[in-house]
Amino acid sequence: MKRLFAYVILIGIGYWMLFAILTLCAPTEGVIFKREIVLQTGVQLFPGFATFMAVVVSLFGGTLIKRFKRPCLLLGIKCDDVHCTLDDNDDSMATDTIARKLRVYVSVKNVSEVEASDTQLVCNRAFVSKDGERFVQYCTFRAASFRWLYSSDDSRFITTLRRPVEKFAKVFEVIERKEESGMDGKFGDELEDAARKIITSISLAICLSAKKSLMQNKSMRYMEIPPGYRAILLPICLTSSSTEPKTYYLKMYWKAGSLDSFPTKERLELRCLSPEEAQSAVEVKLD
Repeated sequence: MKRLFAYVILIGIGYWMLFAILTLCAPTEGVIFKREIVLQTGVQLFPGFATFMAVVVSLFGGTLIKRFKRPCLLLGIKCDDVHCTLDDNDDSMATDTIARKLRVYVSVKNVSEVEASDTQLVCNRAFVSKDGERFVQYCTFRAASFRWLYSSDDSRFITTLRRPVEKFAKVFEVIERKEESGMDGKFGDELEDAARKIITSISLAICLSAKKSLMQNKSMRYMEIPPGYRAILLPICLTSSSTEPKTYYLKMYWKAGSLDSFPTKERLELRCLSPEEAQSAVEVKLD
């Protein structure tokens, strides 16, 4: 809005500069182009011009602001207590073997005073890796969207971002499972106390609704990556109705063996890769 008022003031200054130039250029003699007549005309027309500008600003001010200035959206992800939460198993949809989950979120904020409507995070494929360096394509999606945190059913995947409100969407999960087993292959209640042994396993998941053919566990809500893979590379497109689409390449690399405590940066790598870094990590063309 401040920029719009600045434009109005500049137009007003330009108006008076125009009549000042016409007054200086007008001859001192004659009737049609006499300086006094030009100056008097400018003064008489100014109230009508000011009224016209006020009407234009009141009716089309918001549209003009959106036309000349667009939202500026930024996506962030890092290993901290804002983007990561470590929770014990409190999910009624999960099995008893799931002990803990590390939930990883991305944050999106609008640093412009112009609101960004119909903002969404869209993904069309995912890459996985065992060493966090070389990635292979795991699967492709049909423009799947991530759900915004604390969103209503009517706006689960599309939201409006206003400054300085920051919104979050869950993209990854690190899942720790603990299961009792014995030397003879028995599990659970079949084991005697002396033969019980706790086996801990870690798996990763992408927080998109999965097809049944890709779900490793029927109780999982999201797409779980097969065991053995420790890293995920996810191209996510951040877009809205008033901004150009921008692709972020999110990398999550889990380096630890268990979720016994909140992970540090040495145990969990979360960052946005540059397009060049992402392209060098995969064997297919990204764009």
